[in-house]
Amino acid sequence: MTEDYLHFLWNNKRILAPDLTLVNGNSLTVLSFGNYNKYLKGPDFNFAAIELDGIKFYGPIEIHVKSSDWYAHKHHLDSNYNSVILHVVYEHDKEVVQDGRHLPVLELKKHIDWKHWEKHKRLLLGSENILCEKSLALLPDIYIHNMKMKSLVQKLNDRVKLVESYLQFDSEPFYFFIAGAFGSNLNNRAFLNLAQSVPRKQLILLNASQRFKLLISESGILAKDKRIETWHFRSTRPRNFPTVRLKQFSELLGAMAFTKINESIEVKEMIGQLYSELNRVLNQAQLKISESFRNNLIINGLVPFLWFLSNKYQDDRFQDEAVAILTQLKAEDNHIIRKWRSKQISIDTAFDSQGLLALYRYNCCHKKCLSCEIGNQVLKN
Repeated sequence: MTEDYLHFLWNNKRILAPDLTLVNGNSLTVLSFGNYNKYLKGPDFNFAAIELDGIKFYGPIEIHVKSSDWYAHKHHLDSNYNSVILHVVYEHDKEVVQDGRHLPVLELKKHIDWKHWEKHKRLLLGSENILCEKSLALLPDIYIHNMKMKSLVQKLNDRVKLVESYLQFDSEPFYFFIAGAFGSNLNNRAFLNLAQSVPRKQLILLNASQRFKLLISESGILAKDKRIETWHFRSTRPRNFPTVRLKQFSELLGAMAFTKINESIEVKEMIGQLYSELNRVLNQAQLKISESFRNNLIINGLVPFLWFLSNKYQDDRFQDEAVAILTQLKAEDNHIIRKWRSKQISIDTAFDSQGLLALYRYNCCHKKCLSCEIGNQVLKN
């Protein structure tokens, strides 16, 4: 038994019992199962309501495989759990006292739908890369769309958090987002380290040759020991080698008018100027940038930057424009996207491909079907 599965049962009200009884023999009626607290600290379900022997209680519910997990997870030291009204467990093996109060315990072992549990186990034991692939065609598109959006938001938030960890008080955020995008997945952090070491203001004072030499020197890419540790050449094609991307990055810094990025003007106008300027530079022949990599820089550089601005100014218009840009770009084509396409999933734009790549990364790879709306629907049926 797993805690995630118990969360799924409680969240979907799949408890096989009209009349429930606590381990001490008292009767229990669940008036409200509560709201699933999936991401924040504290009890698993908030705003629940129960009735114990005719008395109503309102508050949070905590769920564990064993009641002794309360102590294993150190909840007895956390005042956030003092108001828990019900402890739901698969197996009761220890009395729990919190804030001087014995917690009422509901044991679920005899209320489990074991046929459903076996279905869940078979799903997770599957050898397919996308475990629910045989059921995808039967699901309404809304569940796939919702998970694309949720996964994309998670990916963009993670990208913003990563770049923010490199920013200093006088850093130019857009410079860092573009630098990280040039590194793609393998050399993302190496490019961010380089951007931290060499400010853009220093580079634009140099001519093209000097600028590239400084970037190469500061990168340490020619030192064998540092190259192995920091810069990755393996699993990349020659056109994607870090030295090639550094040359293109240097050329872009010389060609792009960063001064045109004005955060004080109207949101849509500012984004339009930035998008046009970036496109103008990326389309220049001397950069020798392919269409797919040009789109990559927009997807992984400009779009996360707009997400960053949305968080910075608490303005959702930046996020709306970021999503709009993704819907205007062609979908990427790689082995993961081809897996989704083989399941008859429609993938037309970068919004589709980015959402599905993130879904695969965050959920499918880790078999987190119980955290996924698609997996939940498969298991509900």
